[in-house]
Amino acid sequence: MNICSNIERSHTTMFCPNCGAKLKDSDVTCPYCGTVQPSAAESEYMHKLEHLKQDVQNLEAFPTKEYTRELKHQGIFTAKIIIIIVGIFFLLFAIGVSVLYGSRYIEKKELREENAFVKEYFPKLNELYASGDDEEVYTYINSLYDLDGSTALYRWKHMDYYNYYTLYMDVKLLNDAIADGSYNEYDISGGFYSAMVLTREDFSLYRKDNLTETELAKLDTFIQESETLLLEHFHLSSEEADQVYQNCLEDGYLSYQKCEDYTSKHIFTTIP
Repeated sequence: MNICSNIERSHTTMFCPNCGAKLKDSDVTCPYCGTVQPSAAESEYMHKLEHLKQDVQNLEAFPTKEYTRELKHQGIFTAKIIIIIVGIFFLLFAIGVSVLYGSRYIEKKELREENAFVKEYFPKLNELYASGDDEEVYTYINSLYDLDGSTALYRWKHMDYYNYYTLYMDVKLLNDAIADGSYNEYDISGGFYSAMVLTREDFSLYRKDNLTETELAKLDTFIQESETLLLEHFHLSSEEADQVYQNCLEDGYLSYQKCEDYTSKHIFTTIP
């Protein structure tokens, strides 16, 4: 049986063979009863087939050579990036090794300088110390600080005592300046700070146990003179000095800046 005979035509108009509804040429099925229109279905199938054929032709025409060339280019670019990263890694490694060996070289150089310093200057220090003239030793020590290897000074067995003596010299300087009326703000702040350290800081920080009996006796004198300075010239009782000390602490340590601020506010009333 001819399929086309199932569709009744009137000129260019088609009707559904099932329900008689009027159809368009493009209707694959009847919009009313759903009956398939074979000619329209065949036309749609051929149209899709043509599109599929065109897609296949377009795929065959895809520039595979250019795509391959692009992939090759990307591969080369990636390889270059990897080479650069590896190069940077080895460069950093080389720098690290250089810094390590360089720091060791510097440490050895500093040690050589310190040993040379000890050999050259410690005999003179011991000689001056034996003379009992602390001020002369103090002056000589100050003259050595700018020399290569001067960090070896802290290896000298009497250096702990002269740390105390340095503080005491600030107190002595202020007392002498007050006596002749020649003091300035720097003398006052320096003397006040050192007096506070000598009288109220924890002396274990300065390794007090390393001092000789003679040095300990001198240290007691330094402390007494510092207490007298605070009482007579700053008019601070022991309790008041304790409170000022607490007020001048910063992160658990006596702050020179806070001591300077304190003396600047009390300079004209506490120093006669």
